[in-house]
Amino acid sequence: MTNQFYLEISKNILSEREFEIMEKILIEKCPLEELSQKYEVGIDRIRQIYRNTLHKVKIISGLFQEITRLKAKRNQLRKKYVSEYKKLSEKNIQCLEVSMLSKKISNSCFPFSGRLWSILETMELETMEDLCSIPIRDYLKYRGFKTKCITEFIQFIEFENIEDQFDEFYEFKKKYFPSSK
Repeated sequence: MTNQFYLEISKNILSEREFEIMEKILIEKCPLEELSQKYEVGIDRIRQIYRNTLHKVKIISGLFQEITRLKAKRNQLRKKYVSEYKKLSEKNIQCLEVSMLSKKISNSCFPFSGRLWSILETMELETMEDLCSIPIRDYLKYRGFKTKCITEFIQFIEFENIEDQFDEFYEFKKKYFPSSK
């Protein structure tokens, strides 16, 4: 890094006088005697100001290097975190799907009508997995599974949040339950 760079990054930290002295010594290569006459102080005082100011500049540049190092470390940790988060999310989703599918239909808090409940019992469906194993369009083949049952069935699937377990759920819903948005 150049002297000019160090001066620029420390411009806001140094007093106007310190900045001018450093600029004249480092950039303009002005002799110390000339500076001592200009600022009406001794050469030793100019050297002292130079040493103190140079020390400040070194500290500031060290802080900038530390900030750069910490940013790189942060980015590295962020990448690692995102990667691990994705892995955990996928694992949690898989575990959640397994536990959700093993849930018994009778344990649902959904208020089934007698009609839909008796159709599900007749079909001998006990778990969500049993329910999801039948393609959604095949439910229309069962006796009594008409408009009210279709509407309630769609509401039940959404209530249990298992829409994604049926391949054509959204198309089915659009066709047989058009009033939903």
